[in-house]
Amino acid sequence: MVYRGATEEYFKNSVNDQDKDIYDKLIETRKEIAEYDASESDKMKSGGLQALFRYLRTGPFSDFTLILESDTATYFSNQLPCDLSMITEGRVNRQLAFAFPIGSHTLEAELNQKLLTLQETGVLKELTDHWFSSECSDSGDSLIDMTNAPSKAYAVGLADISGAILVLVVGIVLGGIITAIEFCIYRWAESVSLFFLFVDFTCIIYLVKLIQGLQLVLVFFP
Repeated sequence: MVYRGATEEYFKNSVNDQDKDIYDKLIETRKEIAEYDASESDKMKSGGLQALFRYLRTGPFSDFTLILESDTATYFSNQLPCDLSMITEGRVNRQLAFAFPIGSHTLEAELNQKLLTLQETGVLKELTDHWFSSECSDSGDSLIDMTNAPSKAYAVGLADISGAILVLVVGIVLGGIITAIEFCIYRWAESVSLFFLFVDFTCIIYLVKLIQGLQLVLVFFP
């Protein structure tokens, strides 16, 4: 891992036990390198990743593991001599973003617009092709080639979604009409049921009175 880089700071300040173990192992390995060759250890601290890779390839730690940002790891795994492999499932998931002063919405909007313009015109893809193109494609050792799946973004205006809005409006209108029809049918069925219930109840009353009348007739005329 890069000496005093952002990744090292993350592991150093992490409260996760596994992250702490990784950081302790990092410090232990650096001490071993310093004991083996103090001058090379100093060169790695000041020389960055190039010096670190050069030493690890030639020193007693040729069987090594580096923890890097994904973009940095992609770049170096695609470079000669193509002896590096990249584990694509990262232990740490973080996102980087541009920071703006509070309230600077205009500057933020301008930057977003410029980035979208660069992406739509293909400039960002050209930069990606330049920095992340693989020199290991013939050997097949490179695990990741970012140029194979470039990200694309397109501006969406009102004209692009007018069809969807029209379908939505038509659906709402049809839904309202169907709901109104169902309500009317329900009310009609309810009124019809009440009518027949009233008719049935009235018939029963008249039938009972008729039976009572017949009983009276039988009493007076046995």
